[in-house]
Amino acid sequence: MENHADTAKYLQLYLSETGHQVDVVSTLTGGIAALSGKNYEVVISDLGLPDGTGWDLLKATAHQPPLLAIAISGYGTSNDRKRSRQAGFHFHLLKPFNLDEIDHAFREAEAQTALPVGT
Repeated sequence: MENHADTAKYLQLYLSETGHQVDVVSTLTGGIAALSGKNYEVVISDLGLPDGTGWDLLKATAHQPPLLAIAISGYGTSNDRKRSRQAGFHFHLLKPFNLDEIDHAFREAEAQTALPVGT
């Protein structure tokens, strides 16, 4: 979930080029609908969405958690990071993040869960 069009576009392009199937939505409502209809191994979500937060997303879909959840946000205090962990995010990346940080999160998930991450 990413409501900034350019960030969503380039993240989708990068992930697609590294072998991942990517669906993009820009709202909490769209994210809940997407996660309700399909099993995703990875969710990357901005915390500030137009109609809620990434924290709300994981709370609303807690019955079907992804194997890897990555928060991306401008919210970077220790309380924000703690709240992300409590919500179920495995990583909390501060914007502007580096694509190496995304790759690191995928490698960590692969090492811990045998998640086939494609990179």
